[in-house]
Amino acid sequence: MADFLPGRVRKARIAAGFTQADLAARLGVTEATIANWEAGRVDSIRIGNLRALSELTGKPIAWFRP
Repeated sequence: MADFLPGRVRKARIAAGFTQADLAARLGVTEATIANWEAGRVDSIRIGNLRALSELTGKPIAWFRP
C-alpha cells in the first residue's frame, strides 16, 4: 500500500488546489505529516484524517486504497 497511497494523496491534494501547508492546516496535522504521506514513509493514514482528506479533496475514501 505504501507505493499506492503517496501518489493518490499527492494527486488529490494538487487537484483540490492545496499546498502541503494548506492541507496540513485544514487537517490539523503538520506539514511534515503530509510530506511523509506523500513520500511513502507511512503505511497508512488514521481513519479520521482519511475521512477529512476525502471530504477536503472530494475523493471517496476508497480512492485512496489499493
